Amino acid sequence: MKLLSVWLFVFVIIAPVPGILFSSSRPKEQKMVPPGDTQKAPQSVRKNVVVLTDLDDPLITPIIDFINTSTGLSISLLKEKPLSDSQYDLYMGVCTPEQIPAISAYRSTVWEKTDSFSRQQGVFIWALWHSSVAINTLFFEDRDRVVSRLLTDYTGKLTTINPLNDSLMLLVFFTLTEVYGNEIIEELCSVVPIYQEDRNSLAFSIESGQYPIALGIDGYFRKSMSKGYPLELSYAPFGGDKYPETTVRGENIAFIPEHARNMKGAEYVIDFLGSEIFQGHLKGTCFTPVQHGRADLEDSARSAGNVIPVKCSATGFEKFKKLWLETAYPEGVINLISQPK
Repeated sequence: MKLLSVWLFVFVIIAPVPGILFSSSRPKEQKMVPPGDTQKAPQSVRKNVVVLTDLDDPLITPIIDFINTSTGLSISLLKEKPLSDSQYDLYMGVCTPEQIPAISAYRSTVWEKTDSFSRQQGVFIWALWHSSVAINTLFFEDRDRVVSRLLTDYTGKLTTINPLNDSLMLLVFFTLTEVYGNEIIEELCSVVPIYQEDRNSLAFSIESGQYPIALGIDGYFRKSMSKGYPLELSYAPFGGDKYPETTVRGENIAFIPEHARNMKGAEYVIDFLGSEIFQGHLKGTCFTPVQHGRADLEDSARSAGNVIPVKCSATGFEKFKKLWLETAYPEGVINLISQPK
């Protein structure tokens, strides 16, 4: 009997240990989605959703990962032009496809309770972004003077991302050439000595003071500013009278094609895009949520002048890429870079 009592005592002491061990490991799995920030899709919703996008991987993949983790869905990305609109369930991007499909006129009760910001019925604007100039204030006292003379007096001090590596900057540069012609790209290329490979390199270049001025998207510098780096953003036009408007505004949109195979899944994602969970998550990304901060962002951009809505053209992009390569990397430079090491 005494032996049985001892074994029962040992079992009671040891039994909770595995639970303690496993519970201590759970927070690691929940880093991406804090407790309570989940909204699991009901069993009636088919989990596989195909999303067509024109955003590059570093921008869209974290967004999709967050949606999947939060909802239990299994979203896959389609980046090539589909043969028909039945090949994808949802579009999430910036530029509407040139061959616009028939769009489902889905009415989301989630968005109606807030403010849909929709361009038209069935098209939802789920995030915003603006191009801007980030200035390291340790180097300059007069921010406005820097921006007004950016293309004349600051050669070598300005850097930006190679637009061929970044879909948003490609849209910015393309939009500026559509408004002002090729000359503005020629002037920018004459000022920028080295193009950064990605947005992380761009942020580091201005954080470290390698380049005191950086042209990018306002969200690219959000983390740097939250960490306390002495950066200020300017939406003022660089170039004064010559280029009176240089802030490009982009709107990330979503819509469901009328012939989507997984209509219920796509509708669930649309609702999730308008949720507090998703809109709150956007604050930590490169994009600005439309439910929070839209007015502040619009006012700050408008205070220094008007903004230019982003312009899109698949055929125009290809011509621009060729133009930019020829301007940024003249033939002699390309030959030098291409030589085997």
